[in-house]
Amino acid sequence: MSPERRRRDADEVVRIISDAFSGTPYPGRDALFNDHCCECAEVSAAYAGKPWTDIALDDVLAGRETALLTAAAWRYYLPAVMIWCLRAPDAVDVIQDNLVYQLEPPAGGRGVPQWFEERAIGFSEAQQAAITAYLHWYREFDRERWGDTEPPRHVDNALAHWTPREPDVPPRSPIDVERVGDLRWDALEALVVESERDGLRFLRRLADEWASGANRFDRAGEALFAALLDGRLVGVCGLNIDPYAASLSVGRVRHLYVLTTHRRLGVGRRLVEEVIRVARDRFDTLRLRTHNPAAARLYEALGFRAGGEADCTHAMELR
Repeated sequence: MSPERRRRDADEVVRIISDAFSGTPYPGRDALFNDHCCECAEVSAAYAGKPWTDIALDDVLAGRETALLTAAAWRYYLPAVMIWCLRAPDAVDVIQDNLVYQLEPPAGGRGVPQWFEERAIGFSEAQQAAITAYLHWYREFDRERWGDTEPPRHVDNALAHWTPREPDVPPRSPIDVERVGDLRWDALEALVVESERDGLRFLRRLADEWASGANRFDRAGEALFAALLDGRLVGVCGLNIDPYAASLSVGRVRHLYVLTTHRRLGVGRRLVEEVIRVARDRFDTLRLRTHNPAAARLYEALGFRAGGEADCTHAMELR
């Protein structure tokens, strides 16, 4: 990853964190101060008494042992620590690694369950998505540091806990994501009918363009994916060459839709992850447009950056 791309990605995650935690109320100095021991008091003194938005890099460095903060202080100052890890990863050094260890749920004798349980509560869905976005950034940063060596799994364990989602689909009814070679109307009809009932026309356009041959996702790099539950189509998502871009190296996420009864089960995430995986083989940039807040959170959690272009609300640099 180029330094310029790393900086852009970090800036975008800073924005996500700032937006998600902007309204967090100040808990009060008593809740933030830990006088259990001299070291606890020193760490608390670096933070306590300040709004999290006023925390400077020097404060984070002075209070680097964040595990000694009270539970309320750890939760309140978490966005500040994440932001400085993004802005100054070299300066914070091992603070960023320690933070990931703290975000990792205890398992197999690792960690202190009570410590984690007291801190990993009270976060909104948007705040969990912000934590997830930070962990995704850290994972890419960490992979570069380890090079060809397999990095530790701490960040993956943390992501498994913090990624906002409902329980997975039961094992008896697994979701399969497959590349579509032949899109039949009888399979797509339920999605078209439901989407039109909600005032959406893009699935009807998908069906019509497939039937006419105008768009069958068959140009170089393109693909259409279907999510199947017991053989029944419950979601779709496509990848086209971006018709709004001047370059063939730009791809576009198209027509993501999941039946209402199967949402919040990770179906949309599976579909978009497959699109991203395939897009990396052909495209330099992946773009999309959405005005759905829930979809926007999903895209941002997967690494897309929000933007303000007329034909593109989110983009991801793939190289």
